[in-house]
Amino acid sequence: TMAMAAPILINMWFVEKRGLALGISFSCNGIAAAVFSMIAGYGIVSWGWRTTYFVIALCGLLTYVPAILLLVKTPEEKGVLPYGAEHKLALSETADTKSVVQGITFAEALRQPAFYCMLICAAVLAAVAAESSQVSTFSSGHFGLSVEMAATVVAIYSIGGMIGNVVMGIIDDKIGHGKALLLSMAIAITIQIVFLSIAPLSSLLSPAAFMLGFAYTSYCVVLPGMSGELFGNKDFSRIWACIMSVGSISTAISIPAYGTIFDKTGSYTGVFILIAVLCIICIVSS
Repeated sequence: TMAMAAPILINMWFVEKRGLALGISFSCNGIAAAVFSMIAGYGIVSWGWRTTYFVIALCGLLTYVPAILLLVKTPEEKGVLPYGAEHKLALSETADTKSVVQGITFAEALRQPAFYCMLICAAVLAAVAAESSQVSTFSSGHFGLSVEMAATVVAIYSIGGMIGNVVMGIIDDKIGHGKALLLSMAIAITIQIVFLSIAPLSSLLSPAAFMLGFAYTSYCVVLPGMSGELFGNKDFSRIWACIMSVGSISTAISIPAYGTIFDKTGSYTGVFILIAVLCIICIVSS
């Protein structure tokens, strides 16, 4: 839900600084997940799982209901332009408000090759980012860490993701979506090479996991920004829904596929090689 709703809202409210806005929103999502995970862990032990689930559900109720009631979906409802739209208009003598704020329809997007390139990019990037679900497993199963140490590596990966969301958003705004995606995929490929090269129980695993979390923020930050710039927000909700659906299907296929490779071979070597190849495909398709 977060990956679906946040890009749609931010695309409506931001013409400039979209990357930073997306990065902050997903970083806050990660922080909230970390906080409530600790609350849930403490609560289950202290209060029991039923009471804990009720408390978490109540927190959601107190958050979501006011947010839904008070949500202003578009700037037009307040009679204002999205952030940065005035600057865009000032830079172009021929541009008008409508051309800056709107974009193309879903039917028009279906006739553009860029739309299908985005679908391929989303599918491949989702498959690459699905490696995040395997961090604990390859830390223990491939690199031989204890369960406690593997959990630490997962935490370090999460921290990399929380920091990376904001930093990648800033980078995306500064150098553009294409270069930001290229940078993140270059980091991901480098990390796969590190995974293939380091020995079990290596001290390089934790910093590599941190950078991996940093790199995979591109799925949440760069991809929606790139889609918004290509297609605008006239029919962005339908276009983004289609792109995200392809990404979700790819994730659902990739996670069990990676687990199957490990089960069949007893190693994640094949997974690391496959992900490096997918990163290259993602670069080409973008």
